[in-house]
Amino acid sequence: MEWTFLLLTILLAASSAMWEYLWEKEGAFVKWDNWRALQIAFCVARVTWILAGAILGPSLPLFLLIFGALHLVPIKLFRDQQYKAKLGYLIPFLLFSSILLTLIGAAALIGNITIDQIFYSPHIRMGILLAANCLLCVMLLFCRPLLQSRFIELKHDRKQDDLFLCFLWCGVLYVLADSIFCMIKVGNIVAILLAAGNLLLLLLIFLIIRQKWIIARERRVEEEYERLAAERAREQIMRIELETSLKQDAMTRCFSRRYITEYLQKMQGKETCSIAFIDLDGLKKINDEKGHQVGDQLLIRFAEELKSHLTQGELLARIGGDEFLLVFPNTTLETAEERMKALRNAISRLEEPMSFSYGAACGEMEVDDLIRVADEAMYRDKKRLKKGGDLR
Repeated sequence: MEWTFLLLTILLAASSAMWEYLWEKEGAFVKWDNWRALQIAFCVARVTWILAGAILGPSLPLFLLIFGALHLVPIKLFRDQQYKAKLGYLIPFLLFSSILLTLIGAAALIGNITIDQIFYSPHIRMGILLAANCLLCVMLLFCRPLLQSRFIELKHDRKQDDLFLCFLWCGVLYVLADSIFCMIKVGNIVAILLAAGNLLLLLLIFLIIRQKWIIARERRVEEEYERLAAERAREQIMRIELETSLKQDAMTRCFSRRYITEYLQKMQGKETCSIAFIDLDGLKKINDEKGHQVGDQLLIRFAEELKSHLTQGELLARIGGDEFLLVFPNTTLETAEERMKALRNAISRLEEPMSFSYGAACGEMEVDDLIRVADEAMYRDKKRLKKGGDLR
């Protein structure tokens, strides 16, 4: 008998330590970073009290009251994490207590013995406590996903969290009241109520935690969906910005060289396009004397003035530092020349006049060749103006 009792004691101590370890590893919601020694002390105290309950046989209300105190006292240490701390210590206390009371009621019914006989027999007490520890270990192992704080604590729905916490406190009062009710000698009815009531409490705890887990999981899926949607929106914006940067010159908001080149390539064989290669005069001198910022402002003003005089269908692109390309769809070379003369005349009569050189080209040729012909014509125009030619 002594060997049996010693073996049960060792198993009880090991199983108590095991579920304490499992809970701290899988279900504890607060970290004892600065209180590690105190955490170990409370764990040892709870394991010791379970052993004392099995060996000494205190009354059930006293056993659960002190066991509950060893769970509730540490809550005060976490003033900035009160909700998590309450969850972290109320849940294991309730699970252990309700399992224990369920087993006591079941043992009384199955063994056809009174609850008093269970309290007075060290072997039965120890066997029931050992069974409670083992069942709690199994429950913690199989319900690990449900007992993680990120699922149980619904930060977006504090009302549900407060209701769950209120339910846990009511559960604590219920098991303490049940332990007192066990002292009443009214036959098997106490055992039936004890087993059924606490089994129902266990089921309620499991169902509520599972429901909160489902809600939290759905919320996490929604958050992930929202994150992915926001990421897709950012990618869409970046794609649009990239397409815009490829299509549009960032400084002048004219079309880019790439866009205008692709446009001319698409128009080949469909309709005759005339182009004008435009070079803003005097930009280099302004950059050297007044700085590039002033030169950039001149470029922007020049582009805006040109665009303000364009007719429907005409396209303006910046293809270099001070070089622009103006496209006249379905226009002959003579008409393009007349348009350029009108543009130069309008630009030169502004309050702050600007001048430019240009060269026009038209014909069925490759885009690069067409631009080269217009470029050469522009240089001839520039040389003519330097020699004192008129703005024709």
